[in-house]
Amino acid sequence: MGLIRTCIKRPVTMIMLLMIVVLVGLISIISIPMDLLPNFDIPMAIAYTSYPNAAPEEVESLITVPLESALASVSGLDELQSMTTEGTSIVMVTFDYGTDMNFATLDMREKISMVEGFLPDTATKPMVIQMSMDMMPVAVLFFSSDSYDLATLNAIVEDDLVPYFERANGVASVSAYGGVSKEISIAFDQDKLSGYNLNLSTIAGMLSAENINLPSGEVSKG
Repeated sequence: MGLIRTCIKRPVTMIMLLMIVVLVGLISIISIPMDLLPNFDIPMAIAYTSYPNAAPEEVESLITVPLESALASVSGLDELQSMTTEGTSIVMVTFDYGTDMNFATLDMREKISMVEGFLPDTATKPMVIQMSMDMMPVAVLFFSSDSYDLATLNAIVEDDLVPYFERANGVASVSAYGGVSKEISIAFDQDKLSGYNLNLSTIAGMLSAENINLPSGEVSKG
């Protein structure tokens, strides 16, 4: 009753207070930024390593396991996961919320440097990448076909669809995953190799040396 009595006795004052509240609300609505994906730090970083032409088992034993052992002692660690594929090792480190990610990624690099010398010589240097909302894809498209096989569909996606989407306005990058690619399989007769004093390592070196792309000339029309 006291508030109602005050409103009746001092109408001008109450109107002014009401206008102040409305004005503060309007200013707050206009000044507060609105974003579909607000900028905030995700407490996660990955250690990415490439080991070309290596099987998943070899990548796991020679790269993923040593990196996991080194990163297990990082300060603020909450969860440690890894994903190993052919020629690629990804170790994902999740930290506690509130962790300074600049310091955390620096700590990861220091831990990796302790085992970096034990990694294979042909493997790339582990790259520490801090995860952010900007790295998340805004759209994921899946393609399937009843008319084309998987290899043909993969070629259409990589040769036609990926360049088409890359030319669209506002698109930063487009990545294609899945499908199959054509490969050449070579079978050897071990007895004949022994007769020519050859082994698989020598043949692999010869094939690597010959597997190059060179221009063969020019083609003129008209």
